[in-house]
Amino acid sequence: MYTVHRPKLICGQGKLRRFIEKRLKTDYYYPTCWAPGGHLQTILRAVFQILPPIHYTREILPTPDGGEIALDWIDDDRDTYRGLVVILPGLTGGSQSSYSQYLGYQAKLFGCRAVIYNNRGCGNSLLKTPKFACAAHTDDLHIVLQFMKKKYPDLPFIVAGVSLGGIILSNYLANEDIKEKYVDIGFAASIAWDFHKSQASLETPFNRITYNRYLGKNLVKLAENNYEMFHKNRDQLPFNLDDVPNCTTIAEFDACVTVPLFGYKHISDYYSDASFAFKTHRVKTPIVFINAPNDPFSPENAIPVDDIAKNSNLALILTKTGGHIGFMEGLFPVGSTYMDRLFGQFLEAYLDHSSDLKD
Repeated sequence: MYTVHRPKLICGQGKLRRFIEKRLKTDYYYPTCWAPGGHLQTILRAVFQILPPIHYTREILPTPDGGEIALDWIDDDRDTYRGLVVILPGLTGGSQSSYSQYLGYQAKLFGCRAVIYNNRGCGNSLLKTPKFACAAHTDDLHIVLQFMKKKYPDLPFIVAGVSLGGIILSNYLANEDIKEKYVDIGFAASIAWDFHKSQASLETPFNRITYNRYLGKNLVKLAENNYEMFHKNRDQLPFNLDDVPNCTTIAEFDACVTVPLFGYKHISDYYSDASFAFKTHRVKTPIVFINAPNDPFSPENAIPVDDIAKNSNLALILTKTGGHIGFMEGLFPVGSTYMDRLFGQFLEAYLDHSSDLKD
């Protein structure tokens, strides 16, 4: 089941499919033989990699509501660039995450200006207002892209999102109210397509202990790191600050904090609004996804294969294994993964042949 293979391409007939088949060709994936399953792929990716040689320069972008977004630019002394790559990390992740650094390294390798957009309070930054990232709300991403467009008005914009970052990107592209177009093409890895099915998967015994509680604790820690700010605004909070330390899973934290903070009546309302699986028909900007069917955060039954195939602007590269942000390959998987390598190929193909996707 986990031998060398060329991943399956799911994409409707059109320019994006022809572009991938001609220029990208969904290269072969060589899974690490001693870590065949999704769980090993997921866990080892987080602890087993040697980071690439990159350094950041931080820029703080203020938001209209008094908040701050930390932007980490990958240091690069080029005079000219081929494109701008904006990288959106996952839940509680940031520029310190290995996947962010490897995607940024690929962008630099192919002559692009690269920046990691840390969600509020992430990437070793502090919250200035009581507002976290929300999978269904894309205002912050719009602010970041507007800022980037003024900074680099002539560069093509490639936005890459991982896990939660990929969900925010997908929902942004599906937002019918967006009047200005900033993203030229997107790349999203290991997104949770249907939050209801993802929650069900994360509530199974092994996943609850291994991933759900770990990320639940990270979310609580994120709140605790900003306790002074929350305490100062205690009377204006739509949730009880004393309840936050008792949250043990992602869903418990969402029900306690995210749902009231963003004005939802119930967690099911939030999860429906955040699920890109229900919005695939609305995307008009090309975006390439990579998922594995043994992803504990997004199981195979959560991936809307038929709906993806109906929209020629969407392309899903579906591997046989890889877990969640895993995709490790080779006998000693301490460097870049198949996901990173695919992103580099995707980036090179787009920079050289973007005209293939134009009208």
